[in-house]
Amino acid sequence: MNTVMKVQKVLIIGAGFVGSSLAASLQSSGVQVCCTRRQEGEEGTVQKGEEGTVQNVEEGTVQNVEEGTVQKGEEGTVQFVLENEETWRNLPMEVDGVVWTLPAKPLSQVQRLHDAYLHSILDEKKPVIVYGSTSRYHVDEAHQWVDEKTKKTQKEDSREEGEDFLQEKGATVLVLAGIWGESKNGQSRHPKSWFEKGYIKNFNKFLNLAHVDDIIKVTEEVMRRHSETRGQAINVCDGNPMLWRDIIVGPLSCVHRLYDTYLRSILDSKKQVIVYGTTGRYHVEEEHQWVDEKTKYKQTESGREEGEDFLQEKGASVLVLVGIWGESNSGQLRSPKSWIEKGYHINSINKYLNLAHVDDIVKATEEVLNRPEFIGQAINVCDGNPMLWRDITLGFGLELPATTQDPNATAPTSRLLSRPSKRVSNGLLQSIMGKDYKFKTVVDPDTTGA
Repeated sequence: MNTVMKVQKVLIIGAGFVGSSLAASLQSSGVQVCCTRRQEGEEGTVQKGEEGTVQNVEEGTVQNVEEGTVQKGEEGTVQFVLENEETWRNLPMEVDGVVWTLPAKPLSQVQRLHDAYLHSILDEKKPVIVYGSTSRYHVDEAHQWVDEKTKKTQKEDSREEGEDFLQEKGATVLVLAGIWGESKNGQSRHPKSWFEKGYIKNFNKFLNLAHVDDIIKVTEEVMRRHSETRGQAINVCDGNPMLWRDIIVGPLSCVHRLYDTYLRSILDSKKQVIVYGTTGRYHVEEEHQWVDEKTKYKQTESGREEGEDFLQEKGASVLVLVGIWGESNSGQLRSPKSWIEKGYHINSINKYLNLAHVDDIVKATEEVLNRPEFIGQAINVCDGNPMLWRDITLGFGLELPATTQDPNATAPTSRLLSRPSKRVSNGLLQSIMGKDYKFKTVVDPDTTGA
């Protein structure tokens, strides 16, 4: 049963992703709702900070600008622009509560709106709810837990200034984590799409999430219990922060559950299960060291090896892939030449690149699927012809970067590049494919003098 029982009319400032869904929920319980839009008569407004924009996702926060997306001429909507005080007269004079979904800035305008409109609502002890962002919290350590008592970072002309001001006046600030789900305005937000669009640059940072439906339920509950929550800040999240790598790849616990619920029966019946792994697992101590399936390895930051090891112990075959190149059936193209042209090789010119053509990976996968004797093994999938980036560059007839003309030059160091490069052997795979099988190579080694 809907918990909003006492309010009769609610003003929602900014009927965007969350606001539109909140309006629909309130209306379904018989509450009269007035929403704001930014432009008079405009159909689905979008301002700077476009609806659905994902900002600062590396820090685990998705900041959402709840700008008006109310359709032209819809009943119960008024024009409101915080920076345009002439539009303030459009706001309804008699409401039982206000939900402010827009960033509460600039502070000077927030203060003026309080004096001109919100103070009478707050003075009557009616609920005013402001949506804030977890970016307000200052953290000193990576992966630090925060709660409502964590000290805040004040930035000039930030939304936090407006939130703090309104909270001091009696408003309740709901501090929202990354918003996901499907809104009543038809828009959808999902961490998978953020990843696919390239927003995620660091997979070892935590993402905090809140589903739009949960935000609505919390808002309604706070509105119902406003006498208890007045002047408080409340974090709204699912309480289950996850690393991006675990969201994308899947944590080990998820691998365990998938095994228990699905893969166990397949593996128990001695059917083949193949897992693609990466040569990042191999630990090398010397520059240009050769590695094979017996080389010792350790867990990398991605943590994917834990899942691979678990499934291999249960009977899966792990195909350990190197750099993939070629054209897939989906039309996507990966080419070392394009990587060079984009400058990816500049700091790695004297390091080895191990490659496997997509067609060879497909053939290796099909071969292992039909060879039960390789169940439970790890198999390196590569062309067996590691080449220095400099030799590949010359093989394409491209010029070496000016700073690396000296064959003995040392590449600039970084956490990644300071690791010794390795050469990956494909001896086991060659025996599987047959000694006459020819792997595709990106350039002919004979043309480079390698």
